[in-house]
Amino acid sequence: MKRIAGFGDLAFDPHAYFFGFASVLSQAMYLLLVQKHADDIGAAESLHLNSYNTLPMLLVCSVGSGELRSALHDFALSDLGFVVTFTVVTVFGCLLNYLLFLCTTYNSALTTSITGTLKTIIQTVIGMFTFGGISINIFTILGILIFEQFLPRDAMHARY
Repeated sequence: MKRIAGFGDLAFDPHAYFFGFASVLSQAMYLLLVQKHADDIGAAESLHLNSYNTLPMLLVCSVGSGELRSALHDFALSDLGFVVTFTVVTVFGCLLNYLLFLCTTYNSALTTSITGTLKTIIQTVIGMFTFGGISINIFTILGILIFEQFLPRDAMHARY
């Protein structure tokens, strides 16, 4: 279904598609891991363990790309607006991750994935009309409509 929407993409960027695919694959893998261990440990412990396990990879990637150095250099502790915004974004990021793990613990990885996909569809539609950058053509509209129409039913039938 997504192939139909991507068919009209005239600005094909292989790096963007690679990172999009890698993101979806890694999210599916860790949601399945959270679901598998949901009975053994709770959502908070699972999030805590996941944070410590991914910290070394985050540090390697941020040092390798030079982002850590520029982030430490440009960290504006004297600007109150920056500190408030940084704090709010950090708190909401932690809350979002906790709720993601909690949703997977109480439901299933499939339910969490479908919920995330529906959220992404809504964000994409809002972004198309708010920020532009996406060519709205018949393939984009057909891809979104077909994906929205058939994915939830297929997933519901696959679960039972």
